[in-house]
Amino acid sequence: MLEVLLHTAPASAGQVLLWSVLGVLGGLAVGAGAALLLSRLGAFRLEWRHARWMRVLAALWILAAGLAAGGAVGGCEGTWRGTRRAVADPAFREGPLLRAAGCVSAGVAWLDLKLRNAPEEALTAYVDGKATLDVPAFYGRLAKARGEVVDGLVATWNAQAQARLGLGRSEVVDALLGAALRLVAAKLVDKAVHDSAEKAGVASAKDGFFTALDRTSGTHADLSARLLDDCVVPLALLPVRALIRGQQTAAALLGALAMLVPVLAFWIGRVVERRKACTKPLTGDILPATGTGTGSGTGAVAPPGGDAGGIAP
Repeated sequence: MLEVLLHTAPASAGQVLLWSVLGVLGGLAVGAGAALLLSRLGAFRLEWRHARWMRVLAALWILAAGLAAGGAVGGCEGTWRGTRRAVADPAFREGPLLRAAGCVSAGVAWLDLKLRNAPEEALTAYVDGKATLDVPAFYGRLAKARGEVVDGLVATWNAQAQARLGLGRSEVVDALLGAALRLVAAKLVDKAVHDSAEKAGVASAKDGFFTALDRTSGTHADLSARLLDDCVVPLALLPVRALIRGQQTAAALLGALAMLVPVLAFWIGRVVERRKACTKPLTGDILPATGTGTGSGTGAVAPPGGDAGGIAP
């Protein structure tokens, strides 16, 4: 395995480097466009003596955010493409992956043996190429096993339902109730199989598995080769693709949020500026009602018709 990884490492590293550079260039273009658009929309409008330098810093911040996000997205894309190239390399494809497909093929044959109660020696004969897998008969045995599970559920539910409802045993009740319960049981069995595949993360590879079975000639080598292309390779790439797409989405969202940081800073600055403009005219407008505050005001006013000391006769 180590030799295979070392063999495919140069091509994978080249893809990572190429797409990282492309991502950086694309991120710079997006950052420059975002800075220009936000400037035209007035997001950097602020009445302050240092506002010009703040606009320069905001533009540089947006360019840096675009560069970082673009580099991360491009690096993840290069990792994904490098992984696909590594998986397609014959050293990896015809080695570990083909052995994994052979294990799946042997597992299908083992399941078929269990369904028809065949001896274990038949599995060795199948792996050695001395026996083949009868796919239509295998499908028929699978359907029969599924039908037996459904029949068991229907029989149990039918007896419980009639006992709870107080219905008498009759062929009409068994037929009507059994038909309804059979439909429900079949849906539940199908859903249980689908949910199990979803929980295991192989629901998308299920179609490829049955496609390989439909096209195979029945030999172990042919089924392994078809499972390799239709099931094993997509299944091997599935978790890598999900992980890389999640990282790309997170990097793009973080880059967009980082680009909005200067917009938020300038908006806060405008709010503070408006509040200062509203409170500044009120200082100094409130003056004393009388006097000048220097102690030189006039004294008491004398009443008319006499001096301030008394009342005229």
